[in-house]
Amino acid sequence: MPRLPALPRRSAQGRLRHLVAALLCAHGAIAAAHLPPSEQIQALEAAQATHPDDPELLLQRSAIERRAGHPKAAATAARRALRLGATPSRAHLALAAALLDAGDADQALETLETALDQAPGDPALTRARGQARRARGDFAGAARDLAAALDLTAQPSPDDILEAMSVHVASGDEKGALAVADRVRVRLGAVASIELAAIRLERESGRHAAALARLDRLLAQSPRHPGWLAQRAAILDTLDRGEEAARSREHALAVLRLHPRSRHPERIATLEREIDASLAASSTPKGDSAP
Repeated sequence: MPRLPALPRRSAQGRLRHLVAALLCAHGAIAAAHLPPSEQIQALEAAQATHPDDPELLLQRSAIERRAGHPKAAATAARRALRLGATPSRAHLALAAALLDAGDADQALETLETALDQAPGDPALTRARGQARRARGDFAGAARDLAAALDLTAQPSPDDILEAMSVHVASGDEKGALAVADRVRVRLGAVASIELAAIRLERESGRHAAALARLDRLLAQSPRHPGWLAQRAAILDTLDRGEEAARSREHALAVLRLHPRSRHPERIATLEREIDASLAASSTPKGDSAP
C-alpha cells in the first residue's frame, strides 16, 4: 500500500508540500489516510487553492471531514463534487454517508433513490440504501436491499454478510437470515464466521440437527478445531446422542493437548477444564450424587 515518506527533518512548509503532492496523485487518499485529519484537511486546502474545481479532491475532503466527525462539512464537499462532475455513484455515496452520520436518514434515502434511478443494480448504492432504511427503522426493506447487494457483489465481505443476516433477524425473519448464509455458502463455500452465526440461530430456534449439519461442514474443513468439536458435543447432547458427544469431547481434548501453550494459554486451559467437567458429568450415572 503506498505510504508517504517519513519526513522527520523537514520544515512544516516542506511537509505540507509533500502532502499536497500526495493528494494530487492517483493514490493520494490512501497515502494521506495515515495522517491526522487536521493535517489532511490542511493539505487539501492547499491543494484546492490551486485546483478549486477538482471533484476528486472534494470527494477526498468529504471522506476526511467524515473521519474528523464533521458530517455537515462532508456533505457540503460531496454536493459540490457532484455539481462539478464527480462520478455520480461515488458522489451520491459520499453524500448519503455524510447525511447518515448527521442523523438525516430520510435525506440519505432520497439521495440513494436518485442515485439508483441513474445506476440501477449498483451493489454499493443498494447496500447503502439498505443501511439508510435500517437507520429509519425499516428493517424489512433494509433486509431486502442488503441481501440484494450481496447477490450483486462478486466477493462480498464477511462483515457485509453478517450485517445482512443481523438485519433479517431484526426484522423478525430468521429464516431469511439463514437463507442469506446458505446462498453465500453455495457461492463461496463455508465461511467460518458466517456458518457460526447461522449455527447460533439454528440452536436458538431449536433446530439442533440443522445446526449439527452446519458444524459438520466446518469440521470437514478443519477437523482438529477443538472449540468446534466441543460445540459439536454440546449439540449432540441436546439430541440425546451421548456416546457420540463423549467421543467428540475426547477428540477435542486430544487435539488441545497437542496445541502449543504459547498461544492463548488461558483460553486453551479454560476450554480443557470445561471439556473435562462435561466428560466427568456424562460419565456419572443419572441419579448418583457426590457424597
